[in-house]
Amino acid sequence: MTAPLTRHLALAAAAAAFAGGAHAANLVHYWNFEGGFSDSVGSGGGTAGVDVSTGTGHDGNTAAVFPATITGGGTFNSDGYVDTTGVNITGAFAFSWWFNISDDSATDPRGMFDFSSDPNSASVTTNDGPQALYIGNNGMLAFRMDGSGGGGAATTAVAEDGQWHFVVANYDPVTGITLHVDGSAIDASTGGFGDAVGGWDTDQYLGAFNVGGTATARGLNGSLDDVAIYTGNLTAAEIDGLFSGQLAPTDIPEPGSLALLGLGGLAMLRRRRA
Repeated sequence: MTAPLTRHLALAAAAAAFAGGAHAANLVHYWNFEGGFSDSVGSGGGTAGVDVSTGTGHDGNTAAVFPATITGGGTFNSDGYVDTTGVNITGAFAFSWWFNISDDSATDPRGMFDFSSDPNSASVTTNDGPQALYIGNNGMLAFRMDGSGGGGAATTAVAEDGQWHFVVANYDPVTGITLHVDGSAIDASTGGFGDAVGGWDTDQYLGAFNVGGTATARGLNGSLDDVAIYTGNLTAAEIDGLFSGQLAPTDIPEPGSLALLGLGGLAMLRRRRA
């Protein structure tokens, strides 16, 4: 192989690596609820309880509908959520999801998903996975998590209005959480955590939080659609593309952009040698 060609290929590889670097988003788990409740991309699985039903999603396709309690009331249990497992990401990551809740005339928290440890479980660590919930007493959407260097939540006001809303939570170990609702504007943020989150609990749930042990679980009493998890962070353009429907989670990363960047690098090198 000639030296110029070697340099060309090396530049193309470097360009592609830059485009798909540590903080570029890459879809690794995806629950679209089309034809079932399983993870259609990764190995997260998904089994729905008998009180989980389906309805019309944000795009006219299928969404998952979750109760506030199990049928007949009582302690919320596995009948009322999607049980999944196997998600454990270190470093930067992102969640995106759609939700729809109406005013339930109550102030109880309503769980969207929970990948963190049950607070009443012996497995709780200070390096805990994320969860999202709706805080009914002040009308706030929250995305929270913990790292060994600290933790906290990013919260922003969202109405209980029976409309679909799109949420992205980006997490970076240095800069913390940025929370986006219905577009790329930053609606809330936290400071840096200083380290990667680890120790995501092996019990992971969609449509509820703090399930298991003796904890009182909180059901969503609403709908979720297109719940996606990425390694790396979503860009503003990707967030807007997902919100507008120009992109689907399965379009990220966009293969065309990687190829174009690599080809552009080759063209630049050739121009320099001309």
